[in-house]
Amino acid sequence: MIVLRGESKVKVERVIIEALMGALRVARKTLSLLSNFEESLSPESRQLLHCATDSARQLTFPLYLVGGPVRDLLLGRRSVDLDLVVEGKAERLAAAVADRLHAKLTAHRRFGTATVTLGTHRLDLATARKESYPHPGALPKVAPGSLDEDLHRRDFTMNAIALELGGGDGRIVDPCGGRDDLDKGLVRALHRISFRDDPTRILRAVRYEQRLGFRLEESTEAWMLGALAAGALSTISPFRLRREVDLILGEPSAKASVLRAGALGVWRALYPPLEDAGWIGRLREEGTGDRPVRFVAALAWPLTPDQGEALISRLNMPNSWSAAVRDVISLRRLDGRLSEEGLSRREVCGLLEGCSPDALSVLADYAGTPAAESRVRRYLEEWRYVKPSLGGRELIRLGVPHGPQIGEVLGLLKRARLEGAAANRQDESAMVREYLAAKGG
Repeated sequence: MIVLRGESKVKVERVIIEALMGALRVARKTLSLLSNFEESLSPESRQLLHCATDSARQLTFPLYLVGGPVRDLLLGRRSVDLDLVVEGKAERLAAAVADRLHAKLTAHRRFGTATVTLGTHRLDLATARKESYPHPGALPKVAPGSLDEDLHRRDFTMNAIALELGGGDGRIVDPCGGRDDLDKGLVRALHRISFRDDPTRILRAVRYEQRLGFRLEESTEAWMLGALAAGALSTISPFRLRREVDLILGEPSAKASVLRAGALGVWRALYPPLEDAGWIGRLREEGTGDRPVRFVAALAWPLTPDQGEALISRLNMPNSWSAAVRDVISLRRLDGRLSEEGLSRREVCGLLEGCSPDALSVLADYAGTPAAESRVRRYLEEWRYVKPSLGGRELIRLGVPHGPQIGEVLGLLKRARLEGAAANRQDESAMVREYLAAKGG
């Protein structure tokens, strides 16, 4: 037994005290993170979290908050996602939570995941797992694993961090150096074949980089470029590819992400005619319509009709995206016509009526002349909302027969409104009587 005296004893005691103080600071920071996270939750989500934590303690299942929520907490950003990993059976824990809260339980045994839904709020639970990819671009095969294995299977180091919840000491688990990369502002993949295993990570890396104001770590960028050159994106189904594109285009940083993806060669790899998508730089930050659809229309701006159809197929686009792509390609040919002098409101409406608002918003941004831009914006903001005061039932009461003539008269009244020939219901009623008299009614 070694007995320390004098200065040596003081030094050892100081080291022990400093270690204890360091541990206390870490514990306080962890408690602060948890407190901040809970404050960001709705009462229902907080109830789900507390119930899951308590149930995990009773089942002696280690439970962790993982991935994006932990990343955002460490960055001081608001997070409301309940993304939990359990070292145990997620379905069993989810069933206990659902039973206690009389909530809805949805289990996915193949992937070892379960969701508890309380009203409009949900808790996502996953069994800690390891995974392997049968071939590049395939969905992974998963098997139960440890928390360490679960974190090592993730996309980027900043998403491979866990915060222990009920029953433990509240430690932060960071086996891949994610906190250091957060401090340095780096998006770092976990291994060199990460983008070949799952090429959707290419788009995800760009999204995180631009959203957070980070940069791709040097090796990560090289691995990404190598995967793109090897045709990695061609191994991904159109549905999965569109989902990642949708996520990028829905972000506040969408324009920056599109331009960055173009500079990296992502769009060229996805569909060669898109090249670097540099024309997106002319798109205004805000516009009419749905943000992702508007950006899809902007991407399609320089394409031919055949190329537009190929892009629609490449991403298996839903109807709203497909309509915007087709419309913007057609509208581009109207730019000169919309610039002509003397074009009336009625003529402008005739050219633009029925087109996707998102495509029209892109046309306004890309218009070749101030006159064309002004007319498109007036149509979007005012003229497309012009309609007669009289409706179909009132036209019938005035004597207009059922059938096609109702639509004909409504069109006549709308044109009169646009041209200023009818200012109110009385003017419209007079026009209907004139119409019927001319028809011999």
